[in-house]
Amino acid sequence: MDKHVSNQPLQSVQGDPLSPPRQLSADALARRRMLIKGAGTGATSLAALSPMGAFASSTVVVCSNAQGKSVLCTISGTQSAAHSFGPNITKLSGAGCKPSTWGAGKNGKPTRTWPSPYTSNCGTTKVGSVLIYASPATRNLSLFQLMNTNPSAPEAHWLCALLNALAYEAGGSVWIGPTFAFPYSSSQVKTYYLNNNTQALNFFSNYLENV
Repeated sequence: MDKHVSNQPLQSVQGDPLSPPRQLSADALARRRMLIKGAGTGATSLAALSPMGAFASSTVVVCSNAQGKSVLCTISGTQSAAHSFGPNITKLSGAGCKPSTWGAGKNGKPTRTWPSPYTSNCGTTKVGSVLIYASPATRNLSLFQLMNTNPSAPEAHWLCALLNALAYEAGGSVWIGPTFAFPYSSSQVKTYYLNNNTQALNFFSNYLENV
């Protein structure tokens, strides 16, 4: 899903041009997305398919692991030892808005503009139409109601990851800031959700909800 995608529920990623190739796991593909050209604009570079040493200067997305060491900002990367980054590597901090940030509002409307396709309909689109495995307690809430009234629900964290990915794809500097990046695509977030990947949910919640 990119910024031009229609409002489709998280049911299938078949035919999605951003879907991970079948021979790669979503996390492996995310590692390849770590090399970014035009960082802060949401534009990723397929140059990541080549060895890092082949580039004079590259940008990687990093975050701190449990020991406070700088690591690649991926699900497996945060479980690894500290990485050594060469002198030509520019590091961006992995980041994303919190559910409560997306849920901040006034008079029933969000104060922060939501990314497409939810810019104008976050107050009417039901959670169950986007997150097909939503619990009975949340499925009939609107997306904005979920983030505004129940930001600690698992559905809120999944929706938050999707919004952060969409926002970064649309131009991350508008939502997050030019020195930050969200390392997973919206398609990858959908894949993790459909697979009920708890490691991904914990990663998104603990490492990429910090703005």
